[in-house]
Amino acid sequence: MRHTLIMILGFLIGTTVGEILCLLLPENFSTLSAFAKSFMSGFAPFNLNLRVIDIYFGIEILVNSFSWIGLLISATVLLVREIAGN
Repeated sequence: MRHTLIMILGFLIGTTVGEILCLLLPENFSTLSAFAKSFMSGFAPFNLNLRVIDIYFGIEILVNSFSWIGLLISATVLLVREIAGN
């Protein structure tokens, strides 16, 4: 469970870093493929109307190239920790 959480957090931190870089860098850098804009991945909200309560459930995640870099870094750190025996 801990490894899964670390991988998900690495993915989300990578996405955040990529979005911040896209906002801060000049426009000519944002045309590079590494700094391409993110796209939404997931499924639309599901609406369940009951008499007493309305329930909405759905998830969408931003994905960019830095998301995968964050995932790669977190996987590498986990692998090194497992090999080292910590």
